[in-house]
Amino acid sequence: VKMAASNFHFSSRVSSLHHENTPKRFHCSFCSYSTNVSTNIKMHSLIHTGERPFTCSKCNKSFTQKISLKGHMLTHLKNN
Repeated sequence: VKMAASNFHFSSRVSSLHHENTPKRFHCSFCSYSTNVSTNIKMHSLIHTGERPFTCSKCNKSFTQKISLKGHMLTHLKNN
């Protein structure tokens, strides 16, 4: 069973329902989003704050996720 708004896959409907009904420990200060993973709430909050902590050293373009910066850096390698 795949959750509609996540990348989690569950082997059974029972484990899916358990996941859906687990109380969330971390709540967004700006919207109704909640999660049990502290890093998820930190990354989610960037949507609201506009903060982009990962900056390209070549062109100063910034990103909310490190993986996005890594992908961007490949464009500089291709252009050289």
